Amino acid sequence: MKKISALVLAFMIIISINSSVSADKFSDISAEHYCFEAAIYLKKAGILSGYPDGSFAPEQGVTRAEMAAIVCRMAGAAPSDNKQIFDDVPSEHWAAAYIARAAEDKIISGDGNDIYRPSDSVKYEEAVKMTLSAAGLAGNITPNPADWSAAYLAIAEAVNITDSLKGQKGTDASRADIAVMVYNAIRASRYKEIMAYANTLYNKENKIHTDVSFAVDTDIFLKDNTAFNRELAKASCALAMTSYSYIYPEGSSGADGILQGIGFEDIKKYNLKDIYTDNHITSITAGHRLIGAPGSEAELISLTIRGTDGSVKEWTSNFDIGSGEISNPDHTVSENHEGYDIAATRVLKLLDEYIAANTAPEAKKIIWITGHSRGGSIANICASRLEDYTCYAYTFGASNSTTNQNADKYGYIFNIVNKDDLVTYIPMTEWGFNVYGKSAGISVADTLSEKWIAKTGLKKYKFYNGSVAEVSSLMASCSADRKGCYTYRDDGKIYIGLESEAEGAEVTAALNESYAKESLNYCTFEVTKAPEGVEYPYMLEINMQPAFLMQNIAAVMAGDVSAIEFVTMILPEYLENTRTAVVASYLGGLKHPHLTETYYVITENIQESDFN
Repeated sequence: MKKISALVLAFMIIISINSSVSADKFSDISAEHYCFEAAIYLKKAGILSGYPDGSFAPEQGVTRAEMAAIVCRMAGAAPSDNKQIFDDVPSEHWAAAYIARAAEDKIISGDGNDIYRPSDSVKYEEAVKMTLSAAGLAGNITPNPADWSAAYLAIAEAVNITDSLKGQKGTDASRADIAVMVYNAIRASRYKEIMAYANTLYNKENKIHTDVSFAVDTDIFLKDNTAFNRELAKASCALAMTSYSYIYPEGSSGADGILQGIGFEDIKKYNLKDIYTDNHITSITAGHRLIGAPGSEAELISLTIRGTDGSVKEWTSNFDIGSGEISNPDHTVSENHEGYDIAATRVLKLLDEYIAANTAPEAKKIIWITGHSRGGSIANICASRLEDYTCYAYTFGASNSTTNQNADKYGYIFNIVNKDDLVTYIPMTEWGFNVYGKSAGISVADTLSEKWIAKTGLKKYKFYNGSVAEVSSLMASCSADRKGCYTYRDDGKIYIGLESEAEGAEVTAALNESYAKESLNYCTFEVTKAPEGVEYPYMLEINMQPAFLMQNIAAVMAGDVSAIEFVTMILPEYLENTRTAVVASYLGGLKHPHLTETYYVITENIQESDFN
């Protein structure tokens, strides 16, 4: 990290003088003052001193020239020989060499037109930016031009640089606040490497700009993986968002761009459709980097799994829950959702290949895995099967993935849920489904709609204004359990009168065209003679399993079957409640509750205590 060696040295100086704090007090701040400790330490470290009369003047402001000198000393940067950088800072100015060095090291910047304003008081947000830059934490911050300071303030808060400060954006920074800010920055950077990132993500498909930021101390990956960490959750969500081709950071590519920015190497993308021809596919992005102290490093491997790409193949896999019996060699765990489990097996094979090709065999390996929607469901299963590694898993908007009754034992898997999002209720709990790990849910409609509007820039949060849990229960009513979804039943039969056997073939062909192709695997057509007393001489008997409807729902989601076709589709009576529930929720609003941006808003507001 930039400036880290100087900051570590500064911290060692602070530690070495800890025992003599009381010997060098300031006349105007007591030991109870919030800046006391910082002021004493920074004076002894030669970064920020008091005045000849023994005072510190904690409420006094700091000029931009003084701030340049402070951050140079903080970073251990020697004054520059080139004293003429800005037109309004003459070479004879007392701070010219500091200002020049800070500008050369990109710790400070002017106002354009070669103006620095050295005599102006430094604003709170300007001081935060300069301090972050001196600490080497601003390299991956790309501010939103509409509010350049927001990203810097978010990162500063995330790494606790602004803890206990009294100032706020737009006000002049006080000497007390700057002392604490600089001291906190030195402490935040000691022996650590922080993966800091801030940028605007653009959702091309939904025309949404979302400012995201996170600051993850890599030490987190060497600690308890069952403890929720919001900064890691935010980082995971940002990667999950940018796994989609239509969401990307301003000025760079998707998840690979973020990974590269926070120090990952050998970043590789895999698309399963290039390897497999069936429906159980996805794409992943992998990268690795070293973390930990020299001599005890570990390899951190990042694995991001993309959600549904909109294709009917992946939607079909989403609804291929499986009966619990194994027929595909890649379906490894019978209790798991079949489509997700097959994809997870394939993802794990690629992960093994990636690790073998890019990391040393003897190195300790830590897996950081994330995904949204289908990607989150696959990540959920992958994480449950990575028990040979230390694993940190965060999923967003994931569907239920398993009928394993001990799934909650995987305490390192965190599933973040929007209670308005129907996707997270299926396959239904009535069929025995749940997720691995622990979950936390927030209803955006109930508590976060204003924050959602502010974050996304959209005018209104549109959602199904009814009980999503009741919709889920109605959907479950078509079968007693997962096995029943693939079972023919007597009340699943529909009869259509025919004038001739030939007409039966014609009607069957027409119906086959109207139904989703994959659904025909769960439906039979048979022409029989009509019983006596029936108006028609022949009848077409159609028998449908619940899976027939499930695959037609998948086709609606993929756009292969229109909403009108779905509403008017011939179905047996026992499937009507399920169709009604889907239509009500689909027309009532499924999109906004499931957006990645929605999950980022939830992640910003979730608490560890929310997880069950």
